[in-house]
Amino acid sequence: MPKKICGIRVLNVGKKTTLKEIYRQTRKELTASQLPKVCRHGPMISGDQFLADMEAIHQKALRQKKKKKK
Repeated sequence: MPKKICGIRVLNVGKKTTLKEIYRQTRKELTASQLPKVCRHGPMISGDQFLADMEAIHQKALRQKKKKKK
């Protein structure tokens, strides 16, 4: 019997399976009733907050890069 996680069967694929074949098999096996279990959304943040966070991370990385060069 195939292994299941959250009621959804685990997809077993071979080493040389292409991404296109994996998507095709997944679409065939995933039912509409299983979709909400897979697509759980966590807490959301606004786009402005996300952009501000990314800019802060970028600035920090630039500062660290400058310190390494010195």
